[in-house]
Amino acid sequence: MAAKKLQITFFNVGHGSCTHIITPNNQHFLVDVGSDEQESVVNYINQYYSLQRNGQKIDYLIITHPHKDHILDLPTLLRSPISPRVLFREKKAFPIENAQTYSDQILFDCANKMNQDYHFPIDSLNDPENPNYNGGVSFSLHRDLSYHKEEDLNSFSPIIVLSYAGRKVILTGDNNKEILKTWVAEGPTMCTSVKDCDVLLAPHHGRDSDFCPEFFHVANPRLTVVSDKAKEHDTQLNTTTNYKGRGLFINGEERYVVTTRKDGNILVTIEEDGRLNVQLGAFDYGN
Repeated sequence: MAAKKLQITFFNVGHGSCTHIITPNNQHFLVDVGSDEQESVVNYINQYYSLQRNGQKIDYLIITHPHKDHILDLPTLLRSPISPRVLFREKKAFPIENAQTYSDQILFDCANKMNQDYHFPIDSLNDPENPNYNGGVSFSLHRDLSYHKEEDLNSFSPIIVLSYAGRKVILTGDNNKEILKTWVAEGPTMCTSVKDCDVLLAPHHGRDSDFCPEFFHVANPRLTVVSDKAKEHDTQLNTTTNYKGRGLFINGEERYVVTTRKDGNILVTIEEDGRLNVQLGAFDYGN
């Protein structure tokens, strides 16, 4: 029998975000569905893991917020045989409007229709957040509706905490530093949940302008992952300094920050006995 493990892939989708999670009992979750403009991340996942061939779907799709860079491959997913069984999104973030191009309008129409179509509740036994359903993964999704601002879709991002075999991975969406700072000050439950994590997906693509030292101090990660495009930006100048946590040895080198723009697709594996492994450039997909 194959050893149970939690597998998390941070795909190299340029300036965007797509995190693919495979639970120990082979459930497939997606957190956001950004994509490389030249190649569909959905098609890659479908083919690489033979989902359609095995009659599988994406069990759980989480849209942290409906900005283009987090939903670019949504139309491909929704018209594919592996379209998600369960959806999480903040309904108040929809409908999304004011498309600037025809292609954006098609994307927005697709996202708005998705929001309308997924409206049936799911029973607790089949809830992807139920550890008895997902192979023992503790899945916490922190939301605070008081932070939501309709003019700032980033503010709808939840903080997602995955725990398995004594390890912890945090996904932050595009929360800005003001929200994160307030969350730390007012949210003892959330602080306890994120404290001393192993892997942190940096908020808002690791931008200097949204680095929140108060939140980072609590999270205290071994390793920070930044999802961003290959071109260097002024907002990336201090990423390595800002997000220097406890450190993790990868391929014999101590690393504090890894980025999709430099390290490619990043695969994090947590074994049933708690062993943590990080593989850089894990797949050929994307840039």
